Amino acid sequence: MSPSSHPSSTIQALIDQGLFDRLPLTFSTYCFDQIKEWELLFKAEQGYFERLFGLLGRSEQKLVEEMFAPLQVVERRMGVNEKVWSKRQFTLDQVDFLNRSEHYPEWRRVIADIFSRLNRCWMMKLSGRAVLGSSLSLVLRSCLSGLTACGCDSKSRAK
Repeated sequence: MSPSSHPSSTIQALIDQGLFDRLPLTFSTYCFDQIKEWELLFKAEQGYFERLFGLLGRSEQKLVEEMFAPLQVVERRMGVNEKVWSKRQFTLDQVDFLNRSEHYPEWRRVIADIFSRLNRCWMMKLSGRAVLGSSLSLVLRSCLSGLTACGCDSKSRAK
């Protein structure tokens, strides 16, 4: 983060707790790069990132790992690792690396699937059709467990 930019206390606490270090490199680097100039983000963008990372931070680590496991597989195939990938700055070289990889279409599909699953869970929660209770982690747990009621199981994703 630049010295002049400070994320919200919610985001900073998640950074300090190591959330970004537990996420796949391409995902965490891109998102970290997006939030490093916090004051330049619109309020809606700030809220989105707080909800996204708050959800991931409150969820059981095992469930988050399961959601991101396909991305880690693709990253290994692409040759992404901490030796060749900066963890805190998303560079043009990284964009070029992704775009030139033969696994780029698969990487994009996996990223899209992760966000699709998260968005369906949020929409279910907002519409009141999700599991009872106010914890978004319960919604994520339901989706990751493959409950068809949440629409996040493999059959629903195939539609």
